[in-house]
Amino acid sequence: MNTHAFHALGSDFVRYDFATGEGLPRHNHNVDHLMIVLTGRVRVTTDDTQREFGALDQPALFRAPKFHSIEALEPASILNVFEGAKQ
Repeated sequence: MNTHAFHALGSDFVRYDFATGEGLPRHNHNVDHLMIVLTGRVRVTTDDTQREFGALDQPALFRAPKFHSIEALEPASILNVFEGAKQ
């Protein structure tokens, strides 16, 4: 997994590049954030649901402090956008 983070316009942006099967383990944040799939497909699991997202899908909104995990179903890149301070 490769990551690239930067701050602009009052938000934190983090890009993750995953190989198939890679991802982020169950975690949460204390701020809301958007996940945008740039390429590939990922599976997002929360405590009560599981859903797949691809590059043509609408961004996923994660309300704080909801726990979630992400798994790449194929090589994938995602961009997470955090308003203000991350975590």
